[in-house]
Amino acid sequence: MPAVAVVLPTFNRAAWLPEAFAALAEQRFADFRLVIVDDGSTDDTPAVAAKLIADAPFPAELIRQPNAGPGAARQAGIDRLLAADPANQDALRYLAFYDSDDRWLPHHLADCVAALDAHPDVDWVFSSVRVVDAASGRTLVPDVFAPADDAAPPPILACHADDRDGLRVLNDPAAFAALLAGDNLAGFQVSAIRRGVFAGAGANEPPPLRIPPLRVGEDLALTGRALLTGYRLAYLPAVHVEYRVHDDNTSAVDGQAAWPRRRRSLRRYAAALRYLRRSIDPAARPAEHALVTEALADLMFWRLGYHALPLDRRDALRSMRHALSLAPHEPRRWKTYAAARLLPARRAA
Repeated sequence: MPAVAVVLPTFNRAAWLPEAFAALAEQRFADFRLVIVDDGSTDDTPAVAAKLIADAPFPAELIRQPNAGPGAARQAGIDRLLAADPANQDALRYLAFYDSDDRWLPHHLADCVAALDAHPDVDWVFSSVRVVDAASGRTLVPDVFAPADDAAPPPILACHADDRDGLRVLNDPAAFAALLAGDNLAGFQVSAIRRGVFAGAGANEPPPLRIPPLRVGEDLALTGRALLTGYRLAYLPAVHVEYRVHDDNTSAVDGQAAWPRRRRSLRRYAAALRYLRRSIDPAARPAEHALVTEALADLMFWRLGYHALPLDRRDALRSMRHALSLAPHEPRRWKTYAAARLLPARRAA
């Protein structure tokens, strides 16, 4: 069993897999094993994957399952690894996750493994991405950790962190709130995570986690659970991954996607917030439960509600009412909802 296992969920990504294998072959850290989880593809992904595995310079295997979404596919890969060859499980130290339409830069695994090796108290290391238009190759965002001069930094990067020779170890009770306030920068494709986070590390360690069976936002739900459970996260402030934007991205929460597709992604993201909310005991953690409730209400009221009024008034008003039932103590929302009900099909100015 190599030191690192890479889990790659894929669904109808035959055209992307050759580049993914090429990027893996260029990794400076080579002690890894690849598990591809074909999530019910209907194209020739299984055949392409089998050919690439046969020619790969690293150990790899393909497992297949009925379509269940990326969260379930990643967990299936983890389950396969943890069940395989129990006598050699101690050799497997870390798990990393590859999205087949992204591209790891050659230093990604090496730098993440070095950080985890050097800091045994850190459980999860993540890094930055460069956003690229897949069709043209044009860079859209050079570094998501370093936004344009007029933009605020991502909330999680504003949290207090201990600087350990370039590794920034989060040490701030506000990290959970920051996670909900901005994009989840600790996505699977930019992270390396200790095996114990998923398998359990001992009686005195936090309990193991499972990836939620969600289609969008499963990384947000797991990151939130990791923070609340007591796992320690850290980040390397450098670009490790190219995130490529194209018409078939799994998530269309933002951007220029048509409204029906964007609405579907937003609803799935709302499902991730509900999952996280259900996992928090409001009696034990009232502040965190309230934060997730507010984030869910905000998404339902504004993004699925108010801003969707010109597109689907009935559905938008239904989302606004649901948000008010979740968080009824916000006067601005009540006033906006009352005004929206009086409008025929146009959003209020």
